[in-house]
Amino acid sequence: MGEGAEPTAPVAPDRAVADDLDLLDHLPLGLLVQQDGAAAFANRTLLTLTGWEDLASIAAAGGLDALLVRDGASLHLATAAGTRLPVEVRLVAAPFLGRPALVHVIRPLSDAEGREARAITRRDALDMVPWPVFLLEPEGTIRHANRAAAERLGFSAMDLAGEPFVVAVAPEDRAQVVAALDRVAAGAAGAQITLFLRDRAGTPAPARAGIARAGADDQMLCVVVDPDPPAAKAPDLLPRFAGRLRQALAAPLARLTGAPTPTTLSGPEREAFAAVASTLADLEALDIHDALAATAQDAPTERCDLAQLVTDASTALAPAARRRGIALRLDAPGPVMVTTRRPQVTRLARLMLEEALTATPAGTSIAISVFDDGPAGACLQVSDGGTALDEVALATALDPLAPGPAATDRFTATGRPLRLARLAREAETLGGTFEVAPEPARGMIARLRFSQG
Repeated sequence: MGEGAEPTAPVAPDRAVADDLDLLDHLPLGLLVQQDGAAAFANRTLLTLTGWEDLASIAAAGGLDALLVRDGASLHLATAAGTRLPVEVRLVAAPFLGRPALVHVIRPLSDAEGREARAITRRDALDMVPWPVFLLEPEGTIRHANRAAAERLGFSAMDLAGEPFVVAVAPEDRAQVVAALDRVAAGAAGAQITLFLRDRAGTPAPARAGIARAGADDQMLCVVVDPDPPAAKAPDLLPRFAGRLRQALAAPLARLTGAPTPTTLSGPEREAFAAVASTLADLEALDIHDALAATAQDAPTERCDLAQLVTDASTALAPAARRRGIALRLDAPGPVMVTTRRPQVTRLARLMLEEALTATPAGTSIAISVFDDGPAGACLQVSDGGTALDEVALATALDPLAPGPAATDRFTATGRPLRLARLAREAETLGGTFEVAPEPARGMIARLRFSQG
């Protein structure tokens, strides 16, 4: 110290502590210090961010443990106004005022940072799952595929993001997958489907998948693929056998009736042959998966008006209905658009109308309506005057391998015991659903539904 200089007075301990606390109050980060399990200090930055008046008000609200809320993959800090502030929290062990303390360093996150933090946490969590998992937007676009999914398909997760989920599905299964996704997105509890996944090389592999809604407010779809997929489906020899059987029986049946060809038969013999031929045709059509795959190029999926298709089918059947005195009452007030394969759905609608016409007594009527049924999709409903099926007969008619019913139902009576099973199978293959209302007092009501997505 120089000669004549005034000695510097030592800073009082209370003044030094006040300066240190003032410095902490000016930090851009929120701080909350705990000592011996209790809150000892909260800086002004934290109080300003949250709106709490002081440390006592934070303690009265339950302390930091009560105010920090984990919402899924993100962390929020409750404010005095009742809102939630997205934050990042780090814990640091450090001395405070000369004693050991645990310091919570709290940084508010912007909306973009909050979303990115949640996304990173979600990705890390899903990558720990050993099963392929896909998070989809409601319209079916992949938001995230976990590591197991990327490895199974041979793509990177980045390559899959933003692509439609159906790129990972074999072409012949895409219609049923889209229909299942649409049903779940529209509010169905969930779905389980069997499909073929297609990897980067185009190689299909059988799989089972569960579909459910996920995320905040169920705004996403989650697809989880079974880690133990079903064994590859063995070729179904039943349709092939039915086709060969139909070819083999055509000439002998005609010969037994004394007619050179089936087309020249008449009377009871012609009806008997028609019943045999119809049953064999239904049997052959029960597995139309390969047939649809083979004609995918010739009959691509397209937007078409279901109401117009049904109108055309009913117009074609009107002469046959008039000959039997049956009135076809069509209610199709406007276009009802669906995405499907036009030739196949046209055939399916015609088969439904033909079945109703066959079963309906002469002099009565058939009610046909096409309408938009909201989340349930586009619907073709056919109400006929034929004999209805109770629950037991309906279950038997839908199962081609079920034993024959004790009593003859409307299908076996006309020599077509497999017709209802065929209608249901064709609807399923096209991505739709076929259902029958078991209402014995009103006749039979059949409904064909398609997603309008």
